[in-house]
Amino acid sequence: MRLYWTYRSKRIVNPFVLEQNTSLNGVYTPSFFLSNQFADYEKAGLTKTLDMEIPEERYTAELVPWVPKLTRFIVGEYNEAYVNGVDFANSIAKVGAEFQIDVFATNQEAITWILANTNLIEETPWNFLIHPEYTEITGEIVPEKYLTIV
Repeated sequence: MRLYWTYRSKRIVNPFVLEQNTSLNGVYTPSFFLSNQFADYEKAGLTKTLDMEIPEERYTAELVPWVPKLTRFIVGEYNEAYVNGVDFANSIAKVGAEFQIDVFATNQEAITWILANTNLIEETPWNFLIHPEYTEITGEIVPEKYLTIV
């Protein structure tokens, strides 16, 4: 099963680093914290957090003209035979204070958000093309990729 929600990244600045644009300062997403919080569940293959499914360049929403909205889409997967979806959603929501997480109540809400905030096109119902198949400069073929809301 899947849960869908939005979040805003958290910037953490190391106070001991004078240069603010270094690798010791970073932008963190909920998956960084959830992968630690649910490390046992992830190791057992019961949960997974996917926060980079939609490439950055596909987000199009603006707060005002020329100021991009930084809210991003995330997917949480869980094995419903072992994980209670409501409990998993509540755990994610508790991390929400750090990331302004907003869990969608329905899949249709997630689709509506994607259509309003990205340039992804719904090719078939609930199926969004992220990128078509292409060939890397190395000659490696990268298959097409879809975001499917299920």
